Amino acid sequence: MAKSAAETSPPPLTFKVAPHLVEDLGLNLYTTLARVLVEFVANAYDADSPFVDLSFDSTKIKRAREVVRRQYELDTAKIQPGEKIEPLETRVLPPEITIEIEDRGHGMSRDDLNNKFLFAGRRRRKEEPDALGRSPNGRPLMGRKGLGKLAGFGVAKIIEVVSRKQGESHATRITLNYDAIMEKMSVHEIEIQEQRLDDGGGIDPSGTRIVLSHLLYDPLKSRETTIENSISEYFSAVDPAEFVIRANKKPVKPFEREHAYAWPEPDRPIEDYVEIKLPREGGGEISFSYRIRFTMPDNALNAEE
Repeated sequence: MAKSAAETSPPPLTFKVAPHLVEDLGLNLYTTLARVLVEFVANAYDADSPFVDLSFDSTKIKRAREVVRRQYELDTAKIQPGEKIEPLETRVLPPEITIEIEDRGHGMSRDDLNNKFLFAGRRRRKEEPDALGRSPNGRPLMGRKGLGKLAGFGVAKIIEVVSRKQGESHATRITLNYDAIMEKMSVHEIEIQEQRLDDGGGIDPSGTRIVLSHLLYDPLKSRETTIENSISEYFSAVDPAEFVIRANKKPVKPFEREHAYAWPEPDRPIEDYVEIKLPREGGGEISFSYRIRFTMPDNALNAEE
């Protein structure tokens, strides 16, 4: 019996995405802890949380990095011709050393985690045009192109997310494993570990907690003060009364920097902002305030900043 055209035609072509894009948009894009934390703080702000808590032990991280470095030096001394060892920059700290980011925003349900958080590159502004680029409570969105969620891979091999959505009594925990993702040929093959937490996961009434573990050696070289200064500068326009940023239970204080010049309208006071309107993607306009400020000649930004 002759086969029909449908039976003989090859399967349709499909667009495939390789997991190494996670590396390009995470590990290679977010190269310092400060940049990673800025992305997660922005997500907490977009979720209308009144605060975000950053928790990490700088002393333990420093000591662990020293141990990792010494082990690398020993491995280098013993290496035989033709052998390869793990590069220092990609070696990981012990799993018990973690970095946590926690907020009390709207939180995410299992469906939200699946359709929003695990959707890299999601265009929130296109999906929610009526929101006009703002959060449910009216905050201007700070998240960038739906890629900030990959920032954690810039400093860690394991990302654990526990989230409880507003109005739900339970929380959902998911775990992203960088090495497991890299083993797959296509992102469609990647399965995410999940668990329902009927006790709310320690989050009440709603919010999200992110735990970064198996931390990478190289991105953790920044001092705690450098990290706090970077975060405070990025969120300098946010009212602390509306959104509190805490690092190890202490409010992150605004970093004061002396400026020599501001643009546009250089004749205006340097600390002032300039109002501007620009066309918004999808129609309409968006209004915002901004100013580009320049430091004094002897007070330039360091390389990380």
